Amino acid sequence: MLAPTVGHYQFVRDDGQPLDFSPGQFIQIHFAYADGTATKRSYSLATIHDHAMGPGEAVEIAVSFVPGGAATALFEGWRSAGISVPAVRSGASACSRATTMPAMC
Repeated sequence: MLAPTVGHYQFVRDDGQPLDFSPGQFIQIHFAYADGTATKRSYSLATIHDHAMGPGEAVEIAVSFVPGGAATALFEGWRSAGISVPAVRSGASACSRATTMPAMC
């Protein structure tokens, strides 16, 4: 945790491939509300890198917690359960093929 209301999370692609990115890019976390309705949240990447990302290197995000927020509940659940989130190849088409939720795209 970076601050009492900000969490720090790291992600690695689950297929072992590099998750390289350019400054200014963001990721989307696709998940479902408690009623099963699909939704997503976008987060700016906070990773600083001066080289092409290699296999197994993590990307990082900082998440502000919102009391009662759907994404807050999701992230708090991950932290307490040690859950891994599939990181799929970038792009909407890759996310539309993701079979598990939550997924990072």
